[in-house]
Amino acid sequence: MTFNIRQLDTLTYDEVEPIFDEYITHVVEEFLASEIGQTYAAQHPEAGNWIATFVEMAYLYGECTIPKMTKRDAQTVMSAILPRKLTLPDPQVADSAIPELVAFWTYLKETYRFRSAGAIAKYLQSIDGQFREWMADPARGGPAKSFLMAGQNAGYDMTSPEQVSAFQAVYNQQNVTTEFPDLPQVPMVAPPEDVKELFDMLGVELPEAGTMVDPNVILNKMLDVATTMELMSGGDPIAIRQQLEQEMLQSFQAELEEEEFDRPGEIAPADLSMVSEKAIATLKAQAISETAPGTILQDFQTAIAFVDEAGMKASGKLRHFPLKELAALNQRLTHPIEIALKRPQQKSYPNIHGLYLLLRATGMITLKAKGKQQYWTIDSAARDRWNALNPTEQYFTLLEAWLVRGN
Repeated sequence: MTFNIRQLDTLTYDEVEPIFDEYITHVVEEFLASEIGQTYAAQHPEAGNWIATFVEMAYLYGECTIPKMTKRDAQTVMSAILPRKLTLPDPQVADSAIPELVAFWTYLKETYRFRSAGAIAKYLQSIDGQFREWMADPARGGPAKSFLMAGQNAGYDMTSPEQVSAFQAVYNQQNVTTEFPDLPQVPMVAPPEDVKELFDMLGVELPEAGTMVDPNVILNKMLDVATTMELMSGGDPIAIRQQLEQEMLQSFQAELEEEEFDRPGEIAPADLSMVSEKAIATLKAQAISETAPGTILQDFQTAIAFVDEAGMKASGKLRHFPLKELAALNQRLTHPIEIALKRPQQKSYPNIHGLYLLLRATGMITLKAKGKQQYWTIDSAARDRWNALNPTEQYFTLLEAWLVRGN
């Protein structure tokens, strides 16, 4: 059967996921079977690894397929995505990337006549002397990569779990607690995935989202991460931490001079001087229930129940709900939307996407791993707190989450 290099172009992520590894294998094998590929492989027996990595990262993080890729897409992959997502055991490993990728895109130009293939090959040739520096630049890396590179620079083999633990132990020996200005307790917010990944690698356990926490504890955990990041410079850990402590203390002192924090048990009086009497009267007269004003409370409760029943798989790099569940959830909502698209994405359902964002912003759903797959599940503690609220409290909880905590 003839390999179709364009087969991913019209598929959704859910449809691509089960065939993606096989697709990449076919791409590499077809290149190595070509005249250009055989010539290159004769001098480079391990040819194909950089091609596979490039194709995978371009699709997963750049949403680009090979036939539709432009020069700008390739620039993003080489200068941003690969340096952020890939940690090399030795910077010299990057030197084989450019010759292999140039050969690959030259092959695509001659075989498939892709419009941008020639421009991409020329661009790759132009960065031959820069790519290794990009891959070794900690400023281009994410938190997890920064931790790994810090260990490498300190002389540890970060491919070994034992060496990772040894580096973590050395870091923890320098870990001391800094006393920041007294602050009231605040609800914990779930961190971004890459931040959580770094905390996990450091062995730092964060409180569950929604629980009340002492800001001093969280600030010290942030300081721990910042210290590890700064170890990339190869400096003295104690001196680095002292400098960071001083900078953070100065920052918080400046903020405290401008901000008055309410202490626990105190409620600041509402300033209604800028609110008209008509608006105040309207608010006082407004009755709030599951279906008024609007049906947001009823639909939010429906979404909670649906996620709890379905055990929603986190789909794609954006962690959206699975495609196959969207139509069913749409029909359960108060005002279903009619979709004429053959393969509607989550963004095609603004009613569902808005509820999804609210579920995340309120901490109502949390990611849990089952093997290699992650699933959205209902946070039982958050649901108990939600159920204890009356409709008015629920309504303004959602409003606060959307306006203040939503990102």
